[in-house]
Amino acid sequence: MELGEGNDDGLRPRSNCLRELCHSNVILNEPSSGPWDEVTVKDFCRAAEERARSPKDNEVLLMDMARFAVQRSLENITPVFRLMLQVLGNLPGSSTLSTKTTAELVSALLAFSRDQICTQILFAMAKRQLLSIEDETSIASRAKSPGKITLTSGDVLEQSRLLCNLKKLQESQPFTAIASLQQVILKAIGLNNEAAILALDEIAELIPRLIKTQEPSGFTRSMIETLHEVLLRLAPGSTGQSLRKWNGLDAADIYEREIVAVLNVLTSLMKHLPDAAATAWSLFLPCVYGDNAARDEQVLASLILTSGSQQIRGAALGALGKMISRSHKLFTQPLKSSTDSRGASTKARTSFMSLSEKMTKNAEAACRVLTQSLKDETNPTVLAQVVRCASTLAISAPPPSISEALSLEMMNTLEGLCFSPSTDATVRAGALSSIGTHYAHAAQSTGFLVERIRHPAGLLSSFSSLYYDVDPSVPRAEIVHALESICINYAVEIGKRWNIVSPLLADALDVNQTQALRLHAIRCIKNMAASRGSFLTPGWWWEVISVHLRAAATDSFHSVRATSIAVLATISNDSFQLLDSSTAKEVSRTILSSASDNDLRVRAVAISAIGALVGFQRFSGVENCFKACYQVTLDGARESQSDIRARSLASLSSVVEAGHFVDSEYARIADVVHDGLSSSSWTNRAAAMRAAAALIDKLFQEQGRNDLDLLVEVVSASAADQQQHVKVRWNACHALAPVIPHEASRTWEVALQGLCAALRDSGNCKVCIGACRSLARLPVPSRIGPCSVVDRYDGACWRALLSAIRKLEGGEYALGVVSAARYEESLSDELAALALTLSRRLTSSHSEPDGGEQILSTEEFRSVLSYVLRALGIPEFTVELVHREDEVGIEARHLWRGSSPTARSALEGILGLAANTRDFGSCALHTNLKLIVQSCFFQ
Repeated sequence: MELGEGNDDGLRPRSNCLRELCHSNVILNEPSSGPWDEVTVKDFCRAAEERARSPKDNEVLLMDMARFAVQRSLENITPVFRLMLQVLGNLPGSSTLSTKTTAELVSALLAFSRDQICTQILFAMAKRQLLSIEDETSIASRAKSPGKITLTSGDVLEQSRLLCNLKKLQESQPFTAIASLQQVILKAIGLNNEAAILALDEIAELIPRLIKTQEPSGFTRSMIETLHEVLLRLAPGSTGQSLRKWNGLDAADIYEREIVAVLNVLTSLMKHLPDAAATAWSLFLPCVYGDNAARDEQVLASLILTSGSQQIRGAALGALGKMISRSHKLFTQPLKSSTDSRGASTKARTSFMSLSEKMTKNAEAACRVLTQSLKDETNPTVLAQVVRCASTLAISAPPPSISEALSLEMMNTLEGLCFSPSTDATVRAGALSSIGTHYAHAAQSTGFLVERIRHPAGLLSSFSSLYYDVDPSVPRAEIVHALESICINYAVEIGKRWNIVSPLLADALDVNQTQALRLHAIRCIKNMAASRGSFLTPGWWWEVISVHLRAAATDSFHSVRATSIAVLATISNDSFQLLDSSTAKEVSRTILSSASDNDLRVRAVAISAIGALVGFQRFSGVENCFKACYQVTLDGARESQSDIRARSLASLSSVVEAGHFVDSEYARIADVVHDGLSSSSWTNRAAAMRAAAALIDKLFQEQGRNDLDLLVEVVSASAADQQQHVKVRWNACHALAPVIPHEASRTWEVALQGLCAALRDSGNCKVCIGACRSLARLPVPSRIGPCSVVDRYDGACWRALLSAIRKLEGGEYALGVVSAARYEESLSDELAALALTLSRRLTSSHSEPDGGEQILSTEEFRSVLSYVLRALGIPEFTVELVHREDEVGIEARHLWRGSSPTARSALEGILGLAANTRDFGSCALHTNLKLIVQSCFFQ
């Protein structure tokens, strides 16, 4: 038998290969148990080295080496692997190996993974990208298997380097790659911390890729538990205290770098994986769950408060800050209410909602750590980071979410840093910003925050002293920025101390101040004006307009000019009426001149301000003011710039409502509105719908106008068109409301068709609410006979109503999680109101329509009846009781006798509807309804 006979791998026969390999230096005899049984390792290596001098057939040579190593596995074959590494190093840069070759090489090398040289060979193959994805997966799987990674320092380092270079696996299976690195980290701690650092840094780079891949079950918790275990083993009192030197680096440096790497991975996990923060709370601050954990087990708090390394404290603060910010939804998650009434809904900020007990303890634990760090930290860079974390906590869990004592202690510490001249300037500015953040996100009723503003020598006096400091270490813009933040929720309290704030803001708005300072000052005034507080008297407005806004309206910075106009737009009609004549004229001139500003952003705000104020008689009564407003909005509605056009169309609706026009002007407005309705931008179409609503309301009484007929036709088509943007559709439904009360109009049928289609077909709650409100304006009682067009369209209205009821009860409306309950409840009320209106339009003598077509089935009738009774405020079950002669029946009839005339009208209509209901005449419910009408309303 010739050596190598039977080889089927597509390579040359092994005998020829070996003859070339060994030349004449090795004598090969017929093997007894294998091809190379009588060839010594030394002879094989000598022959292979000779063969390796020629790069030809290196792939065959590598294959022979792998097979020889497998066959002679019980001997010391390290020289073969060293030669294999040398052959790989000599391969040209563009060389590739077949999949079969790499698979056999990997299989052989993994069998000897106890030998460090094998890992080095695999690393060399990975660096040259010679491995397939299957090869890399095999390597990673072997690394994850318990007991497969050696425990020597050098082997762990080589293993870490290898796994960090499995790029194909990292690209396609990042979770698998991270899991293998995770095992290396656990083995490396205390053996070779440099290897752990390499693996941790690689994991930090891989984590952002995880968001594109389905996360395996339990991955997040497993990863965070690994990081927690590593930190425990490195914490004071553990093996981290006795680290030896690695690669010439001092043990303390390795200790610091490894802990920072762990914390960076933890931060990255919380940034990219949604559930990581919740898991981190339970592991890194266990005391908050009543575990009575020892002090040294509170790893994150211990690192922040006791570590002597600035880098470690900074990285720990970064992890805590990310833990707080990523828990925002958990902190602000509202508690479920036990009531389901419409009146129970509020517009309170979600951050004001009560926290669960668990998350409250988390927030309080973080507050304690940060407050203590604010007191103890001496490094300015780290202290500035602590201050930023305090701001993050204020946003996620603002006062009074956590106990007042803890919040008060933190605020006292922040104010001490802010107003102390010896504190670093950056820290002072950060503390000032953090104070503003606390006020901006706190509930308005937080007592200790209110007292700090009210106190004569309190917060505002400190701000004023800091602002007027002759050698300020804190930029004045930061001071006014903090005041701006406080005004978000505490403008009323600031208004009561206006004598302190007003001179400061006037100075800040001086043209010689910086842009940032002027902008924060005018925004502060805007926040106060938007509060609608009792301090907004005509005197306050006069001072603001004459002292503050006069300079701001002509400021060189466009944002200051735009914000000053936005402030003027918030003035109330009552306050405007009490302004003196010269001030009112100044306001009108300022807004009109800003409407032609060179900056588009200023023009846009000015046009919106016209829409807000044009209805004020004192504003539009200024000479030529209304005419100028009309012209500005009309011209702006034809501009190509989308924002200007949309704002102009929206303001045009206010101009139309406030003015009186001749026919030619109405025609111009109608043309502009038609252009807006045909715009490619949905924002323009939605704004044009608002203008169309005002125009329809104005023109409706002028019968026979073609422009009105065409406009109603376009609006009705938009209401029914499901391809239109939802805001366009609900504005269209509201725009048709003025048409519905006028049944005799020739546009009435067109409007009714559009509204019925919107109610019947739309899957959006707000569109259906708009359609219901417009249809509910149908006149009651009907003034048109039984065979008129009203009968036909009443049937369409009932069918549209039933379609909406089915969708609502089937949960088919597309709603966001936050708005779902509020809009569903509102739609239910509107459907009930429409059912009541439609039933009141019918009479008890209503007959079956021509052609014998019945409007409703019995079940449909029952659904409608339940909504009618709900609108009347009468319990539905009483209908079933009125026929009884006992006390229950008497009480039910008494309840109905006390009902309003509306109930009588509605029940008469319901009986008329019953005549159009299949198989209802013999129903007991029908008998009870007749009894109610006859015995309860006519006695």
